[in-house]
Amino acid sequence: MNYYFSVKSKVGDNTQRIFDLVYNKIVHPDDKVIGFFDSYGGSAKVASRIVEKIIPLSEPGLISFIAIGGEKIFSAAAFIFSSFNKRFAFEDSNFLIHPSVPPRG
Repeated sequence: MNYYFSVKSKVGDNTQRIFDLVYNKIVHPDDKVIGFFDSYGGSAKVASRIVEKIIPLSEPGLISFIAIGGEKIFSAAAFIFSSFNKRFAFEDSNFLIHPSVPPRG
């Protein structure tokens, strides 16, 4: 079964609710989650919670997470996009990925 997840606005609590609805329907390894991304970014906390759920299921042989990039995939949306195990973007897609800051200590 194919399940669709769309991020077309700011990544926030509503994004989390929509993702959780899709996530709770996944029951079989043949299921596919297809995400469409066209977002200016949003909450890093929400993106992290979503990615924490995707990573264990996106291993080879488990659930197929397919990401399709729209015109803009910025910040938190790019983080979620990158966690999908199959990713496709249009030629005119634009990504904003923040540089990582090395830990101090």
